[in-house]
Amino acid sequence: MDLETSIVANTDSILGNVAPIYNQIFGALIILIVGIILGRLLGILLDKFFREIQLDKAFNMFSRQTYSLGKAISDLFSFCVYLGSFIWALIFLNAFNVVFGFLLWLFLIIIFGSVILNAIEFLPNIYAGNLLRKNNYFKKDSFNFFDIKGVVKKFGFFRVNIISDSGDEYFISNKVLLNEIRKKDKN
Repeated sequence: MDLETSIVANTDSILGNVAPIYNQIFGALIILIVGIILGRLLGILLDKFFREIQLDKAFNMFSRQTYSLGKAISDLFSFCVYLGSFIWALIFLNAFNVVFGFLLWLFLIIIFGSVILNAIEFLPNIYAGNLLRKNNYFKKDSFNFFDIKGVVKKFGFFRVNIISDSGDEYFISNKVLLNEIRKKDKN
């Protein structure tokens, strides 16, 4: 086999492997475009149908709220068609497992980050609440901080509920309250 024949054979081999990828991408794009058009069209038809049967008027009459239930249902239906076409395109590209795995990890990272941020918010309040309890700052029922005079209604892990002399109810976080007590003790 000479050099020219081997170059042609290798080129055909490379193009033979690349062409199916273009076909898959083109097919996935067609699936996405048809899904977007179909979802939008069905959403508009459902919205017109719900307006014709006056679903919103019936819903507002029973619920005493002004809410466009027909629009919400048609938008939800359109979203489901969009999502279905997106998933179908991913399956067509043989990329569903990769994308689903990535989205699952992203979801887990967001959940873990939320838990960490909540812990950062709550742990100082719990610590301050334990210090306030340990030092018996609320043995007497009267409360006089932040220009609020009243009675301690409830002392919890995260906050103190106070009823002022005028009858207003205040919620003050334990962390803020401990910082205010420490400022008063320094003066």
